[in-house]
Amino acid sequence: MSLGFASYLAVFIPLPVNVVAGLACLAITLINYLGGRELGYINNALVVLKLLILAFFVAVGIGAVKQGNFSPFMQNGELGVMKGAAIIFFAYSGFARITLISEEVKNPRKIIPLAIILALGISTVI
Repeated sequence: MSLGFASYLAVFIPLPVNVVAGLACLAITLINYLGGRELGYINNALVVLKLLILAFFVAVGIGAVKQGNFSPFMQNGELGVMKGAAIIFFAYSGFARITLISEEVKNPRKIIPLAIILALGISTVI
C-alpha cells in the first residue's frame, strides 16, 4: 500500500518512490504508536482535508459546466445508469470498514448501523 501511495505521489511530485514508501511506513507506525485518541484526531483532520479538496474541486469546476453535455441526459438509458450504480456500489468498500471497529465500540448494535446510515447519507449529500 505504501508503494502504491508513493507511486501516485511521484506522478505529481518527482520524488524517489522507495524513499517515500519507507517514510509512509514510518509515519503510519508512529501514528499507531501514539494511540487511538490521537489517531482519531489525525483521521478527523484528514476527513476535513478531503472535504476541503472536494469543495475546491466543485468551486473551480462549477464554471466549466456546459448544459449541452447533459443532452441527452441518460444516453445509455436506465440500464446504463443501473450498471454504473452497481459498479460504484461494489467498487467502494469504505462503508464495510465501519463494521471492523465493532469490537471496540461500547454499544455496537446501536452505533454500527447508525454509523453506516450516517456515512451513506453524508456521502450522498457531498
